[in-house]
Amino acid sequence: MMKQLLAKNKIVRRVKAVKDLFLEKLDSLSHVQLEQIQKLEKLEKLNQLDPLDFKVQQLNNSTEQIRQENTETKRKADLSLENQAYLLKFSVDIIKNIQVLTEKLQTNHSQSQKQHELTLDTFQKIASESQKQHELTLDTFQKIASDVRQDSQKHSDLILDSFQRIYEAYQQQSDAIYQTFQAFQEETRERFQLNQQVLSKVYEDIHNYKFKVVTNQSNFQGIEVELMCYLYSYLPYPSALDIGANQGDVTERLLQTGYEVYAFEPFLPVVEKLKNRLSNFSNLHVFPLALGAINEERELHLVGDQNLVNDPNSQPLYPDADYTLLSSINIHSLPEGMVFTEKVPITVTTLETLHQQQQVPMEVGLVKIDTEGFDLQVIQGMGDYRYPVVVAEFWDEKFPFGEFGADNRLPSLVEAMKLRGYHWFIVIYRVFPNNEVSFYCNHLISVGSSWGNVFFFQEHSVFSEALKWCSCVMPATYFSNAY
Repeated sequence: MMKQLLAKNKIVRRVKAVKDLFLEKLDSLSHVQLEQIQKLEKLEKLNQLDPLDFKVQQLNNSTEQIRQENTETKRKADLSLENQAYLLKFSVDIIKNIQVLTEKLQTNHSQSQKQHELTLDTFQKIASESQKQHELTLDTFQKIASDVRQDSQKHSDLILDSFQRIYEAYQQQSDAIYQTFQAFQEETRERFQLNQQVLSKVYEDIHNYKFKVVTNQSNFQGIEVELMCYLYSYLPYPSALDIGANQGDVTERLLQTGYEVYAFEPFLPVVEKLKNRLSNFSNLHVFPLALGAINEERELHLVGDQNLVNDPNSQPLYPDADYTLLSSINIHSLPEGMVFTEKVPITVTTLETLHQQQQVPMEVGLVKIDTEGFDLQVIQGMGDYRYPVVVAEFWDEKFPFGEFGADNRLPSLVEAMKLRGYHWFIVIYRVFPNNEVSFYCNHLISVGSSWGNVFFFQEHSVFSEALKWCSCVMPATYFSNAY
């Protein structure tokens, strides 16, 4: 194998060619030297024929020429020998390197053979393990398929059983709903019959008492005042407190009915208008005070038109509004275009203090409260004093004036009055921005965006008379479960 490798190597073949060329060169030099020697021999023969001097001269020239040629030939031969020796040494080094490379190749081939055998053995082991794993997986899959078939049957049975139970429950639920619907129908019929009886009783009462109902829509704007006047005949005491009297619209109507009125208004310019307007009534008592839960000094916040505040010469947003009616101790929400403009100091006292100081009588038949969101505070200042009828203004939380800052929510008022022994009440309300009036009894519900007045009663007999009157003059509101 080594000989074949050397025979195919280009460098080895080139060294061999150089060697052959060197040998040919040596043969050529030998022939040249032989020719020179032959020439010398001829010259010697000529020397024998020619004169001595001439022959000597020619012999010297020929000898010198031969010497020079021999020197040059020797130099070339030495140089060629040196080159050939270098090439020979280089070839020997290459051969040695090739031998080392061949040994490494043989070693690598041996290692590669071992690695191949190891890889083949490993692959065979892997193949054997893979075959075992495949057989194990196939066996596991067969077991799983068997279990799935069994579980599928169980699940099918379970689903069928669940469906049957669901169907039974659905059937029971349907029966229950049908029974509930029948009960609801029966209850509805009973309520309808009861309502018919109530209406018949109302009509009977109207006929027996010879009531005449005047349904003049213009009277609905002051319908709460008319109820106060109607109740005058059923109250034990003829005196009334008008808290938040303003310029005296309600006060005047109460005075005309026969009440002795104690009117309270904290804003002095309005107090003067009230006095001047009703100066001819001897049964009027005016107090420049505000009422609340405690005795204190507070500030009254006045309301104005935003356009007029910004520019007094501009067109007002609410040209018909009486802003003195909107003054409030509390800062609360306002409709768009209205703003609190200024504040004035006022004195706040309590109902309890007024009684204790004997500024108002101990026996009062009616208390009307309209303090623009401060009504609950007035009730809390009653102390232990009670009145047959108390009327307070309420604002729903969606009403523009009652979105925040107001202290006259209907549930709060009802709760406070029940704690003071008032168990019956009638709510007369309107829904903003409409002025259509309706009423309902003894419900804490505040209709969205509504405002109005709630009448509280200590005695059921007075409540009944008020209910009869309301049923005659305005539509009633009934609340369903869907409200």
